Amino acid sequence: MKRKYDQNYRTEWEKDPVFSFWLSRSKDDSNAAFCKACNMKLVSRLSVLKDHSNSVKHSVYGYFAYSSKRQREFREFQNFLNSENHKILQHYDIRWLSLHACANRVIEQWNPLQLYFRAEYLEDKNISAEFLAQNFENDIIKLYFYALDYILPIPNKMNVIFQGEYSTVQRVYKDSADMLVLLLSCYMNIGYLRSTHTSELDPTSSVNFLPLSEIYLGVHVTKLIESLAQDVRQKTEITTFLQRIQYFFIKLCVELKSRLPLNELFEQMQFLDPQNVVYKEFTSLARIVSKFPNLVKESDIQTIDSEYREVKLDKTVADLLGSGGSSNPTPMSLNTEMFWGHISKITKADRTKKYPHLVNFAKAMMILPRTWLILQRL
Repeated sequence: MKRKYDQNYRTEWEKDPVFSFWLSRSKDDSNAAFCKACNMKLVSRLSVLKDHSNSVKHSVYGYFAYSSKRQREFREFQNFLNSENHKILQHYDIRWLSLHACANRVIEQWNPLQLYFRAEYLEDKNISAEFLAQNFENDIIKLYFYALDYILPIPNKMNVIFQGEYSTVQRVYKDSADMLVLLLSCYMNIGYLRSTHTSELDPTSSVNFLPLSEIYLGVHVTKLIESLAQDVRQKTEITTFLQRIQYFFIKLCVELKSRLPLNELFEQMQFLDPQNVVYKEFTSLARIVSKFPNLVKESDIQTIDSEYREVKLDKTVADLLGSGGSSNPTPMSLNTEMFWGHISKITKADRTKKYPHLVNFAKAMMILPRTWLILQRL
């Protein structure tokens, strides 16, 4: 095996027109390179820098980021094509939701960018402009951006839920399972997904893969592939694109399945959902309650189970969903905290609390962290 030697940063790299507008020495590591466009540290190896410079996401933002003249000229192309005067966005690795916004902005500005880089190359013979002009003329590259624009919002919704300021522990299992199955349905047989419990689904089960031609990536990808398929020269590139996207789906779903809370505990947490309390058939809470011996004594498990059975038959509780917890009969869905807050106020004839043990346990479950470090970045 050929040994790779560490290489020190070379300032002469900054004079190369391919690197000049984005490359600098890392401030916290004198031997490392730094991309000013992507705000990230890179290994000081020429092959690594060349590969990074060939990233469209990197090159588009970096081309405009440090030149007000280029930004001004690009606005003229935007105005000419009646496009919004939006700037090209920068993707930060630590900003988990930014990749979709960056890809979507490139798609939004595709025509102005295509025209601008074509003119830049023809006028100045700029190497960077040549690379970008070639990519914006390439419909296969556009397919990748369309695919990202369809795929990324699906896991992003889960990230938004985890960052919310409200209790989600009661629905994190269902939302996680629904998201995973939706992604799997893009490249796997729906019969397999319907007949298999979420925890048993295998994203790598090739016998349940759809044919490459049936992978779903949204309307824009479908239309563009139909258009490109008329050119027999594009057949190989389309097949390669679909193979790469299939691999991307597999890796994404494997990672999500290993990180999402698709276990029995979170599945049982659905008892907190107001809709399940009122409308779902009775299910004993004994199994989930017994998992928290530090919160509930053995002698109180039956009491909690009995109170849960009773609360499901309580018309006052059912009326909460119809009135929103107020005296006005306006149909609405209470959020979980408000729902259990109202239940805590229900009293017996002697004015003592009717469901004290159940409410205390429910409140304890709602303050459980809805995520953890390994899950925070999907």
